[in-house]
Amino acid sequence: MAWKPHFETAMKAFRENSYNEALSACTEAIDKSGSHTPYYIIDCRSAINEKLGKLRDALLDAKRVIDLAPTRWQGYSRSARLFHRASKFDQCISMAEMAIARLDKTDTKRREEMATLISQAEQDRKQRTCYIVRLPVELLVEAFQYLVQADAPTVLIISAVCSHWRKIAIETQVLWDTLTLTGKHPKRKTALWLARAKGRFRVINLRLTCLPPNWTSDLLDQGVRWDCLRECRQEDWDIITPRDQADREAIAKNLEILEIHDKIFNMTRNNLLNLPFKSLHTLRLDGAMFGPLMPAPPTLRHFSVTSTSTRHLIDIYDFIRGAPDIETLAFNTPLIGVLDPTNEQTPALVLPRVESFRIERVNADVLSLFTVFQFPVLRELSIVQSPPALDAALSALETTALVSLTLDSCIVDADAILGLIRASPELETLALRRLVNGVINPVLETLIAESAQGVGRAIRNLDASGCQDLRTGPIMRLVSQKETALAQVEKETDTVDDPPAQPVPVLDSLRVSGCPLFESGQLPWLRQRIKLVECVYMTKKAAKARR
Repeated sequence: MAWKPHFETAMKAFRENSYNEALSACTEAIDKSGSHTPYYIIDCRSAINEKLGKLRDALLDAKRVIDLAPTRWQGYSRSARLFHRASKFDQCISMAEMAIARLDKTDTKRREEMATLISQAEQDRKQRTCYIVRLPVELLVEAFQYLVQADAPTVLIISAVCSHWRKIAIETQVLWDTLTLTGKHPKRKTALWLARAKGRFRVINLRLTCLPPNWTSDLLDQGVRWDCLRECRQEDWDIITPRDQADREAIAKNLEILEIHDKIFNMTRNNLLNLPFKSLHTLRLDGAMFGPLMPAPPTLRHFSVTSTSTRHLIDIYDFIRGAPDIETLAFNTPLIGVLDPTNEQTPALVLPRVESFRIERVNADVLSLFTVFQFPVLRELSIVQSPPALDAALSALETTALVSLTLDSCIVDADAILGLIRASPELETLALRRLVNGVINPVLETLIAESAQGVGRAIRNLDASGCQDLRTGPIMRLVSQKETALAQVEKETDTVDDPPAQPVPVLDSLRVSGCPLFESGQLPWLRQRIKLVECVYMTKKAAKARR
């Protein structure tokens, strides 16, 4: 037993806290013992390494103790303590449980030590464990995508949270598929996004007016996979001219949303607008110059034109004719020419899916749209700034599905408005702003008088802002009438098992700003009955001008 003196020396040095001397002596004892080393010598060296902070060497010795004496508790107990120090809490708990299973039932002291260690490990695990790291990567990517789709720059925040999130974010191309270039480091951002998205951009937003004068699109011209592009919003930038035929065909085949906002671009956009689009469903033109267009792609659903050069109505008619399933139309641009439904070239056109029609800066020619276009399911109508009288145009509308009606700064007779309201039992929002005198009060009085017939029954939001002749009385009587009707409905609901077929809603909002004849003293009474009441007598600018 040549190892025994060395082992006794090691034990003596250990008790005297001479750990380096103890380690040397214990190692010498192990070498002298040959192939029949007792497990407790290895356990002794493991304890010495633990004191010296050499956790890896201590764990290796503890594992060797388990191999030499799998039925003894010493190796498992030592491993449990070492794993706890290394913050390996799951392994610590596992080793401690195995140590308890091998302890004598009468050894309550060591059993309590192991139980305390397990409790401490569970508590530490709960405090230090990042549970989100345990989520499957696919689920985490789904959550990241949800955030990035709502706000593309969020990807930078995600990649800065921790190394785990950063690694996932950088390796997930779809999180970088939206490129928005502004005046802040556009070249560096383009290169970075190209590298991380591998050129597979789904959305490109580029505002040339925000970029430095020396900026060029060379990186985009060389590295972008144009067949992946689905949405393009460009300002004073030409996406098409630098492209070869293959890239143009890819853009035409896959692009779904195209928005052009031009401020300084002085060339026609026909080379882009006349591409044979296969998937385009949204087209918005703001300030863009274009000549006669080919018929719209049949996939088009949303079309708006704002602040362009003067357009002839026949161009608009020919373009829309190619999109039978269009759903929203919006015009805020000068339009000339008269469309005649009796003309063979411009027969009446039924648009069976148009639900929203908005038009601003109306002239007499534009009103011919109402005689040529038919909107059987129109739900939202907005007309702003119409010097010509709208009576004939509104009378020509054949729709019973209106939910929202807005007339702002228009010349129109009360009877024309009432005819549209009577034909729209589902009308919820009625905005009659800045109308000529003699319109708003008769409309409100008629709504009160014909409420029993269901006229205006569903109106929840009323806006009469800017009507100079609006008086307090019609508003008060309308609210009182609706309140009475609602009380009656609630009474019937309490006494009859079946609820009424058409419940009467109260007003959700009332706006009467800029109405000088409206009495402000009635506002507290109104605010007790309506969720939102807005009444601004006049703006600061107008008040200053009067002084």
